[in-house]
Amino acid sequence: SNCEGDLWGDLQAVGRETGSLLRLRRTLAFAVADGRSEVWLSELVIAAVFITAAVLGFKRNPWIAVLALGGHGVMDVFHHLLVHNEGVPRAWPGFCMSFDVTAAVLVAGLMLIRARDERTLLSLGLR
Repeated sequence: SNCEGDLWGDLQAVGRETGSLLRLRRTLAFAVADGRSEVWLSELVIAAVFITAAVLGFKRNPWIAVLALGGHGVMDVFHHLLVHNEGVPRAWPGFCMSFDVTAAVLVAGLMLIRARDERTLLSLGLR
């Protein structure tokens, strides 16, 4: 991982990936509820993009995962224009958008604080 081997960074990365996998399961369940194979395929392609970003974020740079999480929230605003999935509950896109954007902002804030603290320790010669 790109988290320099520390436990907190690794837990953050695993949490981001786990959240993506849970959303994938829910999204695909909505597609199954819709019942049309073209909806299933469309949802699977969209989910694959975000899962790939989560994995890349874990393996390469955690900012990729943060941007993908926020991007997923923004995508939720337009999801109904991309896929006409009758299985998605009416309130789901707004809830998912709010959660994803809020989570992305919080994780980004934590990462910025951590980077600032690391720079402070380096400038004091403590790292």
